[in-house]
Amino acid sequence: VFQLSEAMISTNAARYTRILAGLQGEGTAPLLILSTLAEQIRQLILVRKGLEQGQPPAQVMQAARIWGDRQKTVMTAAKHISFQSLMQGLVCAAKIDSIIKGVAQGDVWDELLQLGIRLADTRMRNHQPSAISHSGIPHSNSSASSDHSIVTLSSLVKF
Repeated sequence: VFQLSEAMISTNAARYTRILAGLQGEGTAPLLILSTLAEQIRQLILVRKGLEQGQPPAQVMQAARIWGDRQKTVMTAAKHISFQSLMQGLVCAAKIDSIIKGVAQGDVWDELLQLGIRLADTRMRNHQPSAISHSGIPHSNSSASSDHSIVTLSSLVKF
């Protein structure tokens, strides 16, 4: 699960997709995956806010409880993923939580894919919404147009 989080923040959408498919195949609980990704997003928000307020990077990392080798990756991600994208990630995480609890309808695995791809693919997309789905059908909140490719999980990962 931690490799999935690392792939998300290192802007490696293909790796994120492969790892998520593997976790799904292994029967990993979606709630465990969601809690790990949501915590990573919260940490990125703390780091980004701290840096924008002029706090020293070491102090920001300590406040966000980020240690060792992860600091470089998190720092790079915080600089490249917009605050707006991170906040949208938390909104998406809340939606996924509702799906897991049965309060909302949707495909939890598709939504986990959406969450990670939106953040992992930030550099390539210029902050445009992603139109990725298991079924290949764009989400109603997606702004997919003829110049955006619809990508499915099965087209990205060979089972």
